[in-house]
Amino acid sequence: MDELRDCTQWSKAAVPVFVASHLVRHPVSPEQISTVTAITRRAILDTYRLFYPERETVIDRECLFLLREDPRRAAVGSLPSLAWPPPGYTDAFWEIIASRLEIGHGSNVIEVSRQVFTVLVDRPYFDAHSVMNIAALSIYLASCLRHSPISCRQIASATGASEGDIRTIYTVFYPHREDLLENRTVDIRRTDIFESTLNLLPREVPSHVE
Repeated sequence: MDELRDCTQWSKAAVPVFVASHLVRHPVSPEQISTVTAITRRAILDTYRLFYPERETVIDRECLFLLREDPRRAAVGSLPSLAWPPPGYTDAFWEIIASRLEIGHGSNVIEVSRQVFTVLVDRPYFDAHSVMNIAALSIYLASCLRHSPISCRQIASATGASEGDIRTIYTVFYPHREDLLENRTVDIRRTDIFESTLNLLPREVPSHVE
């Protein structure tokens, strides 16, 4: 795939393992693959996001045949129910983040972080930024939206993104903050309160409260 031309050979090898484990319903995590390869979890997930839009093109009849419990069904050409892993970060990622931030995985901040991430991850103005930076931004925004501020330093420590990257990606996001209204899955009941909260977001990540 042309989209993968800038990816390393290791990440190109890691992604098929990640995909295949889900297709046969014995999923392994990017963290597990990272421990046995020379590639980071972030690189695996970034490469997978590039692959994901073209995923159906790699499934041929032989692959369908192997995936079916009843091989005779492959002959009729109907697609199996493929368990593609979602292009965002997995439950395990958010569990790790919750643990590092010392908040419960079921907390509102983590849930809103996931929802914000889902809205922002494919925005074209983030093309120059890694998925991890978008995840870090989502955590910061969720903490603001839920009025439970988490510092930029804490988020950087939990995610591995640098404080500078978080501040930079926030600056990119700020002019587009109303995008969160377009597909608002964020669990805030009243639209007027949500809009006012967005309007109160600082133009830059404050250095004192962060």
